[in-house]
Amino acid sequence: MSRAEQIARAAFKVGAVEFSVDPPFRWASGYFMPMYNDNRRLLWEPEARSIIREGFVELLKDRGLKPEVVAGVATAGIPHGVLLAEALSLPFTYVRAKAKGHGRGNQIEGLPGPAGYEGRSVIVVEDVISTGRSVLQAIEAIKEAGGKVSGCLSIFNYGFSATSEQFLNQDPPVDLLPICAWENLIKTAKEIGFIENEMESHLRQWRNDPFGWGEKMGFPPEQSD
Repeated sequence: MSRAEQIARAAFKVGAVEFSVDPPFRWASGYFMPMYNDNRRLLWEPEARSIIREGFVELLKDRGLKPEVVAGVATAGIPHGVLLAEALSLPFTYVRAKAKGHGRGNQIEGLPGPAGYEGRSVIVVEDVISTGRSVLQAIEAIKEAGGKVSGCLSIFNYGFSATSEQFLNQDPPVDLLPICAWENLIKTAKEIGFIENEMESHLRQWRNDPFGWGEKMGFPPEQSD
């Protein structure tokens, strides 16, 4: 069984992935979508944590990436980033959505001093890539702190073309490295009877136009959080 299928099955087991067309889920971006990932639920299962940690290590090895620092995106990327850093015996940092309003005003936590990353290669860890907004903000902060981002690991990636283009347009381009891609998830959901043909059809229609689907269904986007 592949890592992708292993983590998909674990996600369905703990309710980390849900599907609903009417009503759909409101994402943080303000768009309404027919599926939702709550990968924090995977933290409950020791086996799932091991699958994620080992999957990340394998992805880095397969791509020939040898990062010098791991950076988790707050908050969901922090626990899995720590597990990866432990597995590789690497320094760990995490990146807030914005700088603190008190103390040293840090946006990046864990750096040993004001010099920042000092040109080190940084691998970013997030739980799921959807619009990519939070990860792109983290990447910008890492660059400003002197880091060189070599890629972004995630448990799951929706694979939106608009999102992928944003990462390819980074200078230099940032590779998205998910353990489980969207097609892997849907394939496993069908195989184990988690979804039927009608739901799969809805999901594929949505996937073809993810940011227009909600409005077509009568759920226009709302102001983002």
